[in-house]
This record gives sequence, structure tokens and C-alpha cells, in this order.
Amino acid sequence: FHPETPEIARHYLEQDRRQAQERFAARPPFDTTETIACFQECYWEMLRYGFSRFPQWVQESVDPRLLALNRIPESAYKRLRKEEQANRRAFEKINAKATAVLDQQDIPEKIRGQFCFHDACVLAIKKVRSDVELYLRKDGGWMGDATPYIKIIFKNVHQFNREKGFSLRPKLDADSDLRTNCAYLYDELYHDESGYEVHMLFWTPKALRYLTICSEDIQFEDNISLELVLHKGVSHEHLRSI
Repeated sequence: FHPETPEIARHYLEQDRRQAQERFAARPPFDTTETIACFQECYWEMLRYGFSRFPQWVQESVDPRLLALNRIPESAYKRLRKEEQANRRAFEKINAKATAVLDQQDIPEKIRGQFCFHDACVLAIKKVRSDVELYLRKDGGWMGDATPYIKIIFKNVHQFNREKGFSLRPKLDADSDLRTNCAYLYDELYHDESGYEVHMLFWTPKALRYLTICSEDIQFEDNISLELVLHKGVSHEHLRSI
């Protein structure tokens, strides 16, 4: 939804707020039984999986029943805070070094600015003669796009390193949109006299996977249709085989 004026947007926001208030005012009475059941479900879920987000020393020293209640002893909390601050400082130092290296690269903004694909779904990787095409589904954060699909074209590829065991499992969701078991996490982009070198880190259910592509140039095709993705040779059968 793209309102033509701020006044139109304000009208819809106020209308939405009034409707939310009306729904809240008409809510059913408090249900003790339902609330207890919800608490129990959340508690047992946290008891089974909540500890996994903590360091090993927390898992070994803190009662998991406390963690399931989102509680932790003060001494452990203070130690976690110190570790968090140290980790944040270390990360900022690493990130500053990476940013300095990136700033030294002579990368056109039209390419550098396009690489913001965090959490995009990796649909397909396809070799087309001397090129490599990477198809992504990029939901959220890209307002105004006609479709969520984009194609990155690496032109005249002279190096292609795909980590062993990296495979895609395609499926159509409830809206007939194509998805896979792979998400785009991070990338590193470099530029030299031979072209571009891109290191990409992907998430899959089994492990993190790397893909490195060196090419003379990089191009983008945005707002492509699902039919184009499938009919350009990236069929379900082809996706399973790459």
C-alpha cells in the first residue's frame, strides 16, 4: 500500500488504531484455564530448547527450570553481561577492519548498494555459458517491488567455488511462491583489475555453506516473475539436481 499523500496515510493509520481499540474493548473475559495452558506450553518448550542459546558454562551451572522462566542467578547474569560486552567490542573491532578494507575497494555504488540480501531465500544457482546466475527471493525490507524475486548475474566467471554438500531443496509455499531450504546470510565483496570477487555465506538446516564467485562484472535483474524463474530453465527438477 502506497498512499499518495500523508493525509491519506494518516486517515488509514487512525482508522486502523480505532479498529484495534474496538477489538480490544470487545475482547472476551480473562480465561484462567486458557492462560494456564498457554503458560505450561511455553514453559515446557523453554525447558527443552531455551538453554541452547546460552554458553556451555550457563547450561552446566544454572538450573534449566530457571532459564525456562526467563530467570537467571545474578552472578551468572553479571558474568554474561561482561562476556557480551567483550564480544561486542571484539565484533566492532573486526567489523571496523572489514569496513576499512571495503572502503578501499573501487566498487561502483550501483553494485555495492545492491548487496543487501540478508535473510533472502536462495532459490537457484545456475551456470549459463561463461556466466553464473543466482536467483533469490527477498521478502521484507524491499518496499515497492512488484515481485520478491531477483537475479544476480556474474558475468564471465573465472572462479567458482561451491562448498561440498551444498544443495537446494525447492518447494512452493501456500501462496505458490518458490522457496528453498537455504537463506542468504552475509557476503564480502572485493574489486581488483580482474573484476569482482564475492564470498557468500548461506544458512541451510545442516550447516553454514560458502559460495565464492570471481567474475569480470556483476549485473542485477529485479522484480522478475516466478514464471521467469521456472521457465528460464530453473525448473524444480533442475533445482534438485544442482
